[in-house]
Amino acid sequence: MNVYTQLFLRKLCNSHQIPQLSGKLVMVIKLFHLNELEIAVWSLLLDHFNWQLESLSLETFLFATAAQAKSYLNTEIEMNVYFKKLEHDFPKMQKAYKSWKKAKAHKVSLTATDINRQYKKFKQVLLLIR
Repeated sequence: MNVYTQLFLRKLCNSHQIPQLSGKLVMVIKLFHLNELEIAVWSLLLDHFNWQLESLSLETFLFATAAQAKSYLNTEIEMNVYFKKLEHDFPKMQKAYKSWKKAKAHKVSLTATDINRQYKKFKQVLLLIR
């Protein structure tokens, strides 16, 4: 995980008061190999859903939103590769994601401008942290 990603995580964790959030975010980022742009999309989704877990565990919520962020910026074929890798270790997560996506994902509309604005916001934070 590069320095930018670590700084993104620090910023995201500092903006929400959830115990042990950093470790859970790192786990999901590593599982999905999220890059900085995907993390920016992920943060937009987390903010959009206002961290409302409803009946999901925190891990499942993070997994579902990260998978959705990844799917915004990748093809279906690439997403299937990630799910095949995760299927063995996390068989229930893929089912939970599909259920969550069916119920929630259609309620989000992100534009390229939204994503770019969020990415620039993170870049500005990074310049201030350095």
